[in-house]
Amino acid sequence: MNTSTTRSITYNGDTIEYELTIKRVKNMNMRITKDGVIHVSANAYVPDYRVDKFVIENMPFIERARYKIDALNAKRVEALQYVNGESLSILGIPVTLRLVEQDGKPHIGFDGKSILTMVVPRGTTYEAKHKLMQVIGVI
Repeated sequence: MNTSTTRSITYNGDTIEYELTIKRVKNMNMRITKDGVIHVSANAYVPDYRVDKFVIENMPFIERARYKIDALNAKRVEALQYVNGESLSILGIPVTLRLVEQDGKPHIGFDGKSILTMVVPRGTTYEAKHKLMQVIGVI
């Protein structure tokens, strides 16, 4: 029986939130997801104050992980301009972006080899193109 709750603690004046999952584990475990969310799993017999202490003791690890995540996201965002002929990588496979501006519903297609086609209405903003790529999980 796994139960999850969101907890928050104060560390150096900042509020730190983490997701605590109670399950049958021998040791407390921590992981940081790609979006920077802290997940901790602990046994039901471990008191909350001990879990909070575990998170505080691991703040250097959390800060390093979040820094790496921010750096990777910044690099990814800076690299993409969403222009025709741009090169990008999907699951480690190099592909070329083919941008088609025409009326109709925005969508993305892949030829299965090396061409990713993005169809958007004329004048679509960078943010809208970026959101379309995020929605389908390309970035």
